[in-house]
Amino acid sequence: MIRPALRARPGCLDGMRAVVTGGSGAIGAATARVFAAHGARVAITGRDMAAPRSVAAGTGAAAIQADPRDPSCPRQVVEAAVEALGGLDVTVSDAGIGWSGAFATMAETDIDALLDVNLRAAAHLASAALPYLRPGVGRRPARVGVSLVSLGVVPHEGQHSRPMSVQEAAGAIADAVLHRRDDVAVPQLPSLPARVMGTFPGLYRLLAACGR
Repeated sequence: MIRPALRARPGCLDGMRAVVTGGSGAIGAATARVFAAHGARVAITGRDMAAPRSVAAGTGAAAIQADPRDPSCPRQVVEAAVEALGGLDVTVSDAGIGWSGAFATMAETDIDALLDVNLRAAAHLASAALPYLRPGVGRRPARVGVSLVSLGVVPHEGQHSRPMSVQEAAGAIADAVLHRRDDVAVPQLPSLPARVMGTFPGLYRLLAACGR
C-alpha cells in the first residue's frame, strides 16, 4: 500500500492531460490541484461551479459544468476535456453522493440517484474516455491502466472520529496514477471496527445493535 501523499518530485506528472470529476466537492478540487501542482494539465467538472472555477483560477485548469445524473454527461465531459486539453491521458471519477439511514426507508429516487452518480456515471465516463486513452502503458487487456482507490473517512459535519485529510485523499489518488497501482486503500491499516467486522461479523452486528 502507498502512503497517503504523493511520493515524487514536482513535475512528475508533466505532460499528462487529466479530467477530474466531482470538482464541486473537497476531494475532487484537491485532486485537481495536486495533479496541476505536479505538472499535469487538468479539466475539472462539477454541478456547482464555484469550486471548479476557483481551482481553474489558481491552476489554469479548464472548468466544465456537468451533472452526473444526466445520461449524456459522461460523453459530453470527455469531449469537452479533450477539446480543452488537446487529448486525454487520465480520468479520475470522483463524483459521488452518499445517503444515511436504514435501507428500508430509502425512496426509489434515492436508490436511483446513488446508482446513477456513483456507478453508472463512472462506468460511462470510462467507456467514453477509452478511445482517447493512450494504449501500451497499462496493465489490463486493453493496455490501459485502471486504479481503484478506496478512501477512509474524510471530514464532514458531525464527524467524531479522526478522519483522513482531504489532502491525504488527493495525494493517494495522484500517487496511484503515478505509480500504476491497481488497488489502493488509505489509510493502510483498517480501523478497529473494520477489523472486528471482518474477523467476528456476529460480534460486530451485536455491538452495532447495542449502540443504536
